[in-house]
Amino acid sequence: MRLFVIVMMFPALTLAGFTLGGPEPPTMTIGGQVRFGPALSLDPDPWEVGFENSSASLFFTGRLAGRLDWMVHPSMAGGRFALLECFGEWKPLDLLGVRFGHQKASFGRVHNSSAARLLFAARNPLAAFAPGYQLGVTPTVNMPDGRAAFRFGAYNGTGWGAPHADPWLMYAASLEVTPLGPVPYEESAHRGYETPVFALIPGVWTHRERRAVGVPPVQREYTTTVAGIHAALRADYLALDAVFCRRWVETEVGNGAEVVITDGLSVQGGYAFDGRYEPIARFTMVGLEGAITTLEAGFNWYFGSYASRLGLNFAGVLDGGDGARHDLRLYYEFQF
Repeated sequence: MRLFVIVMMFPALTLAGFTLGGPEPPTMTIGGQVRFGPALSLDPDPWEVGFENSSASLFFTGRLAGRLDWMVHPSMAGGRFALLECFGEWKPLDLLGVRFGHQKASFGRVHNSSAARLLFAARNPLAAFAPGYQLGVTPTVNMPDGRAAFRFGAYNGTGWGAPHADPWLMYAASLEVTPLGPVPYEESAHRGYETPVFALIPGVWTHRERRAVGVPPVQREYTTTVAGIHAALRADYLALDAVFCRRWVETEVGNGAEVVITDGLSVQGGYAFDGRYEPIARFTMVGLEGAITTLEAGFNWYFGSYASRLGLNFAGVLDGGDGARHDLRLYYEFQF
């Protein structure tokens, strides 16, 4: 009972942000997100019960002189510190922007949607097809009517903190088409949409790298290319998303090359009744023969929008053989 009372009090504690400077735009805005709760593995022999701190982040944002914005995003989830994002973004014109520093490389929405704006407690499994956080530069060109945006960039391709040990860069590009108006980068529609909006986002990224494999280690070159398309629909309190990706991994072997192709397909949706009570579902399949299939369902209860919500998630994973895993997670999330 005490825990329930504490949870119900959080909406009042999380509705206010903290800013320095101002009045517009503030020199710095500080926000944060925490997500925690019990997790239960339903597979027998034996059942496993534990608690998870799946998200604990701070968001520092602001504007320097002129049209130069910045963001620093550290994460402390699971007791491990990681500086996920640290970038500046210069917008000399409304139609043109350049982001430089450690950031999310341009590719669709499955990874580029904020971790504070997800439908489930965990990201879509197809986020594994995205290039993730990278150190690099991303120019953006926005159409005058705001109905399309083209992003492209060059990155180290090694993720956060890893040295750039080969002579090649990662390249990525995406085109976001929103013919009915902008579609915010959040996965739920519990805020409500007065008119339907739709986004179609094709994207591609490619990276060549050299790795040491085997014992004794042998240097081999790999080229990974991923192409995908993301569709998002928001209407009233309905949110629907669909993603298809194909990944090619080419490995140089002797005088030839081996190519492994992997497909990924995912569909998810939710409807927030009265903007507060939201049943959700997601289907994901990775691979064709021997596919790994993930079925997820759940329910979100919003006390104060994303600032305070309670979620229940179920996930069943089939690995294409005899293996299977079933997990149940109850979590509370609050933001400030």
